[in-house]
Amino acid sequence: MNNSRRIVKNSIFEVATYGARALSLFLVPVFLARMSGPELLGEYVIVINLAIVFIFIADFGLPRLLTREISRVREDEEQIRRLVNASLGLVLIFSSISVVLMLAIGYRQGYSPITIRALLLTGIAIALETLSLIILATFRGFEEMELSWFVRTIAEVVFLIMLLIILPIIPRIDWIMTGYLISNLIAFLVAVILYWRRFGKPWLLADFNLWRSLVTMGIPFAINNAVTFVRGRLGIIILAFLSGNIVVAMLEVATGLTIRINVLGRSVNDALYPFLSSQFVKDIRSLWKYTGDGIRFLIIPGFLLSSLLWAYGEEIIKLLYGDKFVDAIPAFKLLALLIPMRFITYSLGTTLSASDRQGQRSITVTVAAVISVVFSLLLIPRFQLMGAVYAMIITEVVLFINTAWYMRAELREIFNLRSFIGPILGTIVIIAASYLLTYINTWVLMLSSIPVYLMIVFALDPSSIKPLRLILSRRQT
Repeated sequence: MNNSRRIVKNSIFEVATYGARALSLFLVPVFLARMSGPELLGEYVIVINLAIVFIFIADFGLPRLLTREISRVREDEEQIRRLVNASLGLVLIFSSISVVLMLAIGYRQGYSPITIRALLLTGIAIALETLSLIILATFRGFEEMELSWFVRTIAEVVFLIMLLIILPIIPRIDWIMTGYLISNLIAFLVAVILYWRRFGKPWLLADFNLWRSLVTMGIPFAINNAVTFVRGRLGIIILAFLSGNIVVAMLEVATGLTIRINVLGRSVNDALYPFLSSQFVKDIRSLWKYTGDGIRFLIIPGFLLSSLLWAYGEEIIKLLYGDKFVDAIPAFKLLALLIPMRFITYSLGTTLSASDRQGQRSITVTVAAVISVVFSLLLIPRFQLMGAVYAMIITEVVLFINTAWYMRAELREIFNLRSFIGPILGTIVIIAASYLLTYINTWVLMLSSIPVYLMIVFALDPSSIKPLRLILSRRQT
C-alpha cells in the first residue's frame, strides 16, 4: 500500500474513531437535555469538564509520545514492550494523583455527596481510558488505526446503551458516571486482549531510568495537553462558578456542534501523525507536502460546516435540543465561524510535533491558555455566556497566529491558495441562499446547499476529489 492510500485508510479509521467519540459527546447532552432538562445537563458538563482538565496529569502526554517513538522503532518488539509497560506504570501513578486532586477540589467547592461520588467514578474511568490509550498507542505507532477505532467504539457504544438504561430509571449524575466507568472498563479489557495476542502479556514495569526518560520526553506533550484542556475547558468551569448549571448547559449546546467538530481535524491529523513523524527522518520535504494535502482536504468540510451552522443555527438548535435552549443560538452561530481556522491550526500544530518541535507547539498553546484565562476572567462576569464565547474566539485567533508564526518558513510549501477559492465561494453561495431564498423550506434549502457547495469546489479545483477517488479505487496509485 502506497503512502497516499495508507494515509486515506488511516484517516477513515481516525474519523470513525473520533466520530464515535464525537457522537457520544453530542448525543449524551441531547439525551440529557430532552429527558432531564438544563439542570442535569449542566451538572454533567461540570463534572466531565473538571475531570478532563486533569487528564494531562493522568496521561502526561505519554500516548502521543509513544505513538511517535514506536513509529520509529517498529522492528524492535522488545523496546516496544519496555516502552509500553513502563508507561503503564507511570500512568497508574499519575492517574491516582489526578483522582485525589479532583476529589480535593470537589470537597473544597462544597459539592454534594452525590457529585463527589460522581467525581470519583469519573476519575477512575479516566484512568482506565488513559491506560487503554497507552496500549492503543502501540497499534497507532504501526499505523493500524482500525484497532484503535474498534476499542474506542466499544467504549462509546456501551456508554450510550448504559445511558439509555439509566436515564429513564435513575436520572442522577453518579449513576450516569457509573455507566461511563463500566464502558471504559470493558474497552480497557478489550485493548489488553488485543495487545496480549500480538506482543505478549502487558505488565507494570518499574524502570526508574526509563521513567525518567519518558517523563523528560513527555513534558512538552504534557504541557501541550494541559494548556489545551485549560484553554478549552476553563471557561466552562469559570462560567459554572459564576452563573450556575443552566448557563453552562447553554454553552455546552453552543459548543457541541461547533468547537467539538474539530474532531474531524484531529482525526485526519492524528492519522497523519505517525507517518509524518517517520517522514521527518527520511524526507523532510514530503513532510510539508503531506501537511498541505491534509489542510487542503480539511478546508472543504470546514467551510461547508461553518456556513451551514451559521446560516441554519436556529433551526438546528431547536430541532436537536428544543425551545428551552434558544438562548444558545447567538453563541452557536459565532463559534461556527471558527471551524476552518481551527482545522488549519491543528494541522500546523501536528506538523510541529512530528518535526520534533513540540516545544514550540507547547509555547503556542501555553500563550493561548493564558489568553483564555485572562479574557474568561475579564469577560464572563460582565457578559456571562457570550463572555465565554468572546474569550474562545480571541484565544483561537491568537493560537492560529502563533502557530503560523513558528511555521512561517514552511508556509509557502504547505499552502496552496487556489484550494481556498472553491470553499470560500461555496460558503458565500450558501449564506446568500439562506437570506434570499426564504420562501423555500429551510431543510430542503440546507440539504440542497451541500451538493451545490461540493460542485463549486470540485469545478474550481478538480484535483480536490483525489481523496475520494483513492477511497473508491481498489487499484494502487
